[in-house]
Amino acid sequence: MQSTVRNIVMNCGRRGGKTNVGARKFFDNILADWERGKGLPYKPPRNLKVMKKSKPRLEYWCISPTYAMSEIQQEELAAVIPEEMIESWDASKNRIWLKGWVLIQFKSVDNLKTLVGKGGTVYGLMRCPR
Repeated sequence: MQSTVRNIVMNCGRRGGKTNVGARKFFDNILADWERGKGLPYKPPRNLKVMKKSKPRLEYWCISPTYAMSEIQQEELAAVIPEEMIESWDASKNRIWLKGWVLIQFKSVDNLKTLVGKGGTVYGLMRCPR
């Protein structure tokens, strides 16, 4: 994808590759933010065992209508993200930690109360019904 725009809307039919293209563009945006130094300066937590939830340097959300649809997003991202960049993949909490304190969370609009983010959260790969 040669486009440098931040948001893309695709109107395609079934099995048109929308999620695949979206996952690739989403990961390209993460890498671009990383290279630009977004989220710096950042102090990693000193003691991870004491912290219940560490604060990421960069945080991204993949939003879908249901958690079942977020599994499709996770499959597509798994094909795009190199294994050596993945710190941990927690399927039970629907999140991926990448090396360098980058957090990707999978959210659903089933429960709108869970869609409250902190400042600096980037909303990325989204699946919308017709």
